[in-house]
Amino acid sequence: MADVELLAVSKITDLVARCPHLAAQIASNDKTPFTDGHIDVYEGLGRSKADWRGRVDVQVKGRRNKGLLASFPVARTDLVAFQSNAGVLYFVVAIHPKTLKRTAYYAVLSPFGIQGVLANADPDQKTVSVPLTTLTTDPAKLEAVVALALNTRRQNASMGFDPALFDEIASLTVHSVSDLSFDVPVTLDSSRLDVALEMTTTGGMQVPLGGRLEILPAEYAQKRAAFQIRCGDIAYDECLVRRLDSSRVAVALAGGLTIIFKAEAGLQTSSFTLTLAGNFADELKALEFFSAVKTTRSIELDGRESTYDMEDEDEDDSLERQLRFMRRLQELFTLLDVDTTLINLEDVSDSQLRELINVSRSLIDGEEPTNKTGEISRFVVPIAEWHLMFLLVPGSTEGRWRLVDPFDSAAPHVYRYDDEDDPSRAGVPVTVYDTVEDEYFATVLNLRLSAMVNAYEALIDQPTTLHLANLRVIALISAADGAGSRKGVLLAAAQHLNDWLIAQERDLDRHHLNRYQILWRTGSLTSDDLAAIREMKRQQARVGDSQSLEFEIACALLLDDAGEVAHLEKQLEPERLAMMEAWPIWYLHPPRSSLAEF
Repeated sequence: MADVELLAVSKITDLVARCPHLAAQIASNDKTPFTDGHIDVYEGLGRSKADWRGRVDVQVKGRRNKGLLASFPVARTDLVAFQSNAGVLYFVVAIHPKTLKRTAYYAVLSPFGIQGVLANADPDQKTVSVPLTTLTTDPAKLEAVVALALNTRRQNASMGFDPALFDEIASLTVHSVSDLSFDVPVTLDSSRLDVALEMTTTGGMQVPLGGRLEILPAEYAQKRAAFQIRCGDIAYDECLVRRLDSSRVAVALAGGLTIIFKAEAGLQTSSFTLTLAGNFADELKALEFFSAVKTTRSIELDGRESTYDMEDEDEDDSLERQLRFMRRLQELFTLLDVDTTLINLEDVSDSQLRELINVSRSLIDGEEPTNKTGEISRFVVPIAEWHLMFLLVPGSTEGRWRLVDPFDSAAPHVYRYDDEDDPSRAGVPVTVYDTVEDEYFATVLNLRLSAMVNAYEALIDQPTTLHLANLRVIALISAADGAGSRKGVLLAAAQHLNDWLIAQERDLDRHHLNRYQILWRTGSLTSDDLAAIREMKRQQARVGDSQSLEFEIACALLLDDAGEVAHLEKQLEPERLAMMEAWPIWYLHPPRSSLAEF
């Protein structure tokens, strides 16, 4: 009976002996736990100590086998031990039972590679199947296999990785047995057994990398392109383009529409994928474009028309139903002057959508619901995080009611304010904007903010108009601080209304302070503005009236003078400080911890 282990070891040592930079020390029937020996790696041909690069532990297994081996079972305890001991170069030699022909296989069981093998195995498995690769007989290629095993010995799966090191990256090195082509996308996974990744920092530190690295040639990386794609009246002036392979290019358009252009054997074809995504405006445009393509079977690319047959055309009319539904909503949003780029239908509940349809029936179709116990009231409709605000007023007949957009300039309604503390001010005319609570300014989408100045201009002869307009400026600024995507719109409305106030009351510092804090929020303060703020601060210090100290602090906040803010703040009584903390200028206030330094 042939000694299988001896035949296996001799096969490996014979192959290694042909390699000028390798020297094997492998014993047959070795009793050492987990490994059978090692292979020394040298830089030069002399194999001197000065040329020694390192040592790779090896394990050799012999098996009687007639066919090819694609994998080999390894005990989980052995894999864990190999991982703790910086990995092992694992050899399996298949020996034909009759001819004794020997075929060698290998697996570079690196620490990261073992981690990947174990992660893909059932936790209860006592043995785990390890994929094998046929061992080359070419000395140069065999040396590359051993070099890969040597380079992975620095890996440590139990250590974490500090992402901050990526800020100091100087180079990335890929160690692999096989040649890699970077003309096409390449994904390198450190949990595989045939590749290792290593980063070198600017300080010269070499760090083994776990995880996955995707390398994309420039044309395979998605990039923004400025060329026009048109079908009928629907046009896109820019898109995202990336190559998928040698014959296909994907063009992604806003709203979830993707066109794949394919050129092969002199033929050009196009296919479309529509997965609605994004805001309402983009989704509707994508649907309109897709519907137009289905009808015309053509598109224009920078003015060049291309016709084709749509692939895998869906025969049902679900998209057409969706298009009709969104067109209905668009008609409502247009009537209300709503910015539809703010609305994402994925966030809108079914009940809210039904409510919007009911609103459209009232405002567009003129339907008047019946409610014999109803009364004139305000009606707020939620749309995800946003709102629409309406008035419920009597309809054409008794018991019938209709909705009115109160911010529509054509709405024939007069709003009056009753001061409970001053009966002489009962029935004072106010604008519709004075009836809106401050917290709604950030979320109500049908406010028609561009009409605010006209609304106050219409009541310029009323004694309270300018005061109320100033309160709306403050409310708009405060709302902008937490409005996210609507910040710019709210600040623009505040600036427009405040400029109107300055034109009416040019000498009032509060309007100029509001102007400066709006400019501060938009990053538009000029050197002339800063000089004017300093002059205002000096004047307030000289005047010394009831709110001069608050105005001084406001100027210090605008000038980013934390030391002065800390000094002046200590002079405010608690109730005055509490009042000032409610002003939008307090948004500029530095953290208390930084004030404590002064």
